[in-house]
Amino acid sequence: MPASSATARFRLAPMDIVISALTYGLWGLLLVLGGVWWMSHNAVALSAPGIMLGVYAFILIALRPTGFVLDGDGLRIDWPIRSLRVPRHTLVGAERIDRGTFRAEFGWPIRVGAGGLYGSFGYLWTSQKGWIDVEASRTSDFVLVRSTERTLLLTPDRPDVFVRRLNALVSSP
Repeated sequence: MPASSATARFRLAPMDIVISALTYGLWGLLLVLGGVWWMSHNAVALSAPGIMLGVYAFILIALRPTGFVLDGDGLRIDWPIRSLRVPRHTLVGAERIDRGTFRAEFGWPIRVGAGGLYGSFGYLWTSQKGWIDVEASRTSDFVLVRSTERTLLLTPDRPDVFVRRLNALVSSP
């Protein structure tokens, strides 16, 4: 296997201050609602924190990826209970992108999926290019991955290394 296609693992980048504040705020809301239930002992009051806790757990295990793997077969995105493979032959390349550049190329996005709690996960519908996959734990340091099958907006740790390794993988024989 060529050196450029050796396996490289990247964790999902740590949450930034904006996403951390949203996440802690939502957990705080859950604690307040749980306190209301504890004080009232009302079954109806329990439904809100119970549903919220279930949604929080679902986002954490089914929607928030744990990391990204680049290997000779392409890109793999791992979640605790599933994974997605973007085959090497479909990869076109990757680049760092900021919000302004993203908006100029893709237009205004509308999120479909989870947003705020732990990050933004799922899909973005963009006014100029349609659907893209988003797996972002930050509001900056984005990596745009282009393939013939899909466009992905990711936030891996070490984004510059990720871009360099993915582009090397694409250009290697």
